[in-house]
Amino acid sequence: MTPETRARLFAAVPLYLWPYLWLQLWGLERWINANKRDVLFSVSNRTGKVYITAISDAPAPEGRYAYTPPEQFAWERLALPVASDASGHAPGIVRAVSGHFPGILRIPFSPDTS
Repeated sequence: MTPETRARLFAAVPLYLWPYLWLQLWGLERWINANKRDVLFSVSNRTGKVYITAISDAPAPEGRYAYTPPEQFAWERLALPVASDASGHAPGIVRAVSGHFPGILRIPFSPDTS
């Protein structure tokens, strides 16, 4: 906590509450240093009491999994489709079905563009 922040906090409370405020800030700073977490707090102007609004997440323990982002985006490593031959032959599954059931496929494989 910077000296400017401390000065603003002490200026916001009455003079007779300064020892109480100092004791709370001292204990809060010791807790912050011991747990290595940040704290968002406010101070009551009337009572000098410190209210903790939010506490940051605990630091990750050593030796545990830590996310490392990929060096290449997913869309940069896409597999491009292989172009099929355009000879007009039916694909393998259609040929197999039409071989067993010749009456099923009576429509042409490509649209008539004449």
